[in-house]
Amino acid sequence: MERVAVEPLAGLAAFLPEWRALIARKSAALARRTGTRKEEPVAARVVQRLEGSDGLAKVARSTRRTDDLRAWCRSLLDVGDWKAALPAFEERPVSSPTRTTREGSCWTVPRSPRSSWVADDLPKWLEHAWRASPSMLRLRRWLGSAGSKAAIRKRTAEALEACPKPAARQRALLT
Repeated sequence: MERVAVEPLAGLAAFLPEWRALIARKSAALARRTGTRKEEPVAARVVQRLEGSDGLAKVARSTRRTDDLRAWCRSLLDVGDWKAALPAFEERPVSSPTRTTREGSCWTVPRSPRSSWVADDLPKWLEHAWRASPSMLRLRRWLGSAGSKAAIRKRTAEALEACPKPAARQRALLT
């Protein structure tokens, strides 16, 4: 409504905190009935409007929910705060699925033209992500970020030493 309004919306400053409280009450009531907590996606926009990225960070860190973390990271990317975005993506919830937010950190942030400083660190982040939670996808990304055949051979040797014994598919790729 603000984008199309000719004049500032009257009472918006008083409305937003009340709207946030209403969303929280509805979410809590739903959680009591169903046992699951799901806030409306608009809740993140209200928090961002009231408290900015810092408010979204507080919410994400307190709930540890993937949706809240994504909203925080998205807000940092929207304002172009690339140095804060990469560590934010690293704060993934432990319970997130296999395709984690950490994987998003390696690919979402560097795509921006403003984040060329990340390109030099990309192999380091990819290696860190693979070592933290080895998966075939992460291994391929790390190996694929090498700039030469010699670098691939070196990474392959390092990965083979660090690869978990039960990860047969990864070990097969590396041999």
